[in-house]
Amino acid sequence: MKRSSQAQAARKPFLKSDYITLETADKIKLSYQIGNPLLRLAAFFIDFTILLLLVIFINDVIAWLGFISVTVQIMDAEYLSALLSAFYYFIFFILRWFYYLFFEYLLDGRTPGKIICRLRTIHAQGKFLDLPSIMLRNFARLVDQDLTFFLGAAISMLATREYRRLGDLLGNTLVVREEPLKELTKTIQFELNQKSSFANTEPQLLLKRLSEYDLYVLRQFLNTYQLIPEPRRSELMVSLAKTIQQKIMDSPPSLDPINYLISVYERHCHGPALR
Repeated sequence: MKRSSQAQAARKPFLKSDYITLETADKIKLSYQIGNPLLRLAAFFIDFTILLLLVIFINDVIAWLGFISVTVQIMDAEYLSALLSAFYYFIFFILRWFYYLFFEYLLDGRTPGKIICRLRTIHAQGKFLDLPSIMLRNFARLVDQDLTFFLGAAISMLATREYRRLGDLLGNTLVVREEPLKELTKTIQFELNQKSSFANTEPQLLLKRLSEYDLYVLRQFLNTYQLIPEPRRSELMVSLAKTIQQKIMDSPPSLDPINYLISVYERHCHGPALR
């Protein structure tokens, strides 16, 4: 994997986001805007607030269960109190350590806080974020946040060009700004052949949509595929078309791979969807 910066070699002022270009194993270059510390801090406080509200809710439920049990004399009050306390700490542990794992794995590198702040965790090698990377970056919070009271995270983010905390370094991840989905005509630099089979095809309903990250990769490929030499270009077209067809639960493509990929992007930008 090769990585280069589109910014100047010198470090820009604090909180002014740089851009970074990642080159995947398939020689596709993806450019990202690095998430700055203020946005990451905002996302953290949003997630922390959600966690706090969940803990308060669970505490109220446990208190209510304890009151009901003692009232109807189901079990001994001291035994019940110890049992509910153990259950409370168990639930708190699960929430504290698996909140980020659950959401980042389920939502492709995002938590509710990151969604609101339009941030996403990605793999630094340009590949899809995997579970081991998510686990490493989040369990490292014990060191760079809990044991050092966030001092470790602050020092690590200031010392690295991409504002990476210790968890990012261990998991080989980056936190980047998410680019909103734009119109096809503004992002893809070529024109569709009006005589192509796609131009005369009625758009199909989307059973399942691609994520914005997947659309970003697709858009980058459509913009640069002509620069990829054959036969690698054709192999990538077929592989990407098959992968996307399976992801969106689409019917087998009747178009050639490149026109099918264009049609998928068109349908996401303009076409109808079942959800």
